[in-house]
Amino acid sequence: MNFILLGMPYAALAMCIAGLIVRFRSQTTITSQSSQVLESRWLLFGTVPFHIGIGVLFFGHLIPLLFPDAWRAFVTQPNVLAVVEGAGVAAGILCLIGLVILFVRRIGSAQVRAGSSAADVVVLAVLIAQVVLGLSVALLHRWGAIWSVGTLAPYLRSVIALRPEPAFVAGVPSVVMWHLAGAWIVVALLPFTRLVHMLTFPFRYLYRPPQKVVWATRHVN
Repeated sequence: MNFILLGMPYAALAMCIAGLIVRFRSQTTITSQSSQVLESRWLLFGTVPFHIGIGVLFFGHLIPLLFPDAWRAFVTQPNVLAVVEGAGVAAGILCLIGLVILFVRRIGSAQVRAGSSAADVVVLAVLIAQVVLGLSVALLHRWGAIWSVGTLAPYLRSVIALRPEPAFVAGVPSVVMWHLAGAWIVVALLPFTRLVHMLTFPFRYLYRPPQKVVWATRHVN
């Protein structure tokens, strides 16, 4: 467990930073390498629930980390805590459904499979395992929205501050520890997979005028 708490975070962060530097220096553009032209129906069914679920989960994990005192005051109300926990479980299930659809599509469609790399399959499998672990934590060890503020949040802040304090999470259940390990694996894989496009979100697309794409073909006699 010491490796998960002390060695793994910095190994994952080092791999992530080094991989991002190499990838951004060696490529003029970073994209998700969309496979929509190969198959679009199941891509839609998978990406929509995945993006909604992962968005809720991301901010649900980030806000307690950045604003622990305000978050603790917010979730100490029983009704609020129940709503937050329910929303987290719902987002996890939604995310899991999307990931499973994307995984089945990736290996089940001959065209998509032919255009996929091993990393595409691995990262989907890792994300599915990570979401399953997160749901296990939420269902087996209830009210994580409040107890994590005094355990995981301060531990992660100590890691970021380069003064890791594993004592904060010394007594957490093993499934929480594996969920934490899964997070570091995702961080390490980020530069080497399609996940890297999350760092290059084209915010200008939100306000630019609509564009119409027209396919043109030339007939050669």
